[in-house]
Amino acid sequence: MKKRYVAIMCVLLLLAFWYVRAVLLTSTELHPHLDDALQGAAVFAALIASVIALSATDRKRLRAKTGVEVCVEPSQEVYPKSKFVPELIDTFRNHEDPVISRRVIFKLKNNSGFTLNKPMLAFRLPKDKRHPAKLDEGPDGSYYVLTFRSNLFNSRDEFRSLEFEDSVILSNSNLPYWNADDEIKIWIRMVLGEDAFSVKVSVNSENAEGVTKEVQVNPAAPVPHLTGGSVTES
Repeated sequence: MKKRYVAIMCVLLLLAFWYVRAVLLTSTELHPHLDDALQGAAVFAALIASVIALSATDRKRLRAKTGVEVCVEPSQEVYPKSKFVPELIDTFRNHEDPVISRRVIFKLKNNSGFTLNKPMLAFRLPKDKRHPAKLDEGPDGSYYVLTFRSNLFNSRDEFRSLEFEDSVILSNSNLPYWNADDEIKIWIRMVLGEDAFSVKVSVNSENAEGVTKEVQVNPAAPVPHLTGGSVTES
C-alpha cells in the first residue's frame, strides 16, 4: 500500500476515535447517544474500506531491470574504397583503406524477477559508426549508403529506425514476452575506431516501466565468452 493511503487511513481512524469519544462523553441517561456513535463509526468504517479498495487498484507499477554485457567480435568485414561512391569516399577520408567493420554484441538479461510482456529493445548509436552497404539495384557492386546491419532486422514488421543529427535509434518489439533470467544477444555491425564510445540501451514493456542504461563499447577490450542467447546473421 502506498504511503499516502496509509496516511489517509490514520487520519480517518483518529477522526473516528475523536468523534465517537465526543459523542459518548455528551451522552446522558435521558439522551443516550450510543446509536449516534455507532452510526458515526459505521460511516468512518465505510470510508476506510473505500480507501483500502482504492489502494488495491492503484498498485505501484513494476519496473524492468536489465543486465547488459558488451563485447566486440574479432572477425571483420572489409570495404575497399575503390568501390565507394564519391560521397562515401569523403565520409571515410580519415579511415584506412579498406574500411573495416566488426560486430558489437550486446548480451541482455532480464533481471526484473518477472516476465516482461511485449518487450521493446532500443539502441541509441553514434551516427558515425555506420558502415557502408550496397544497394540491391546497384549492378556495379559499389557501396552507396551507410547503415547499421543487425539481427534486429530479422523481424522487419516490428523494426524501427529513427535518425537524429548525431545518433540513430534502432528498436524492435517483435518478442511476445521475455521470461525472467532469460538472456538475449543482439549484434550490431559498426565501423570502429580505437577509442571507446557510449551506447544507450533501453528496454520497455507493456507491464513495467522501462529502463535505460548507458554502456561503453571498447574496441580494444578482450573478447569475453558470452554464454546463453543466440546470435543469428541476417
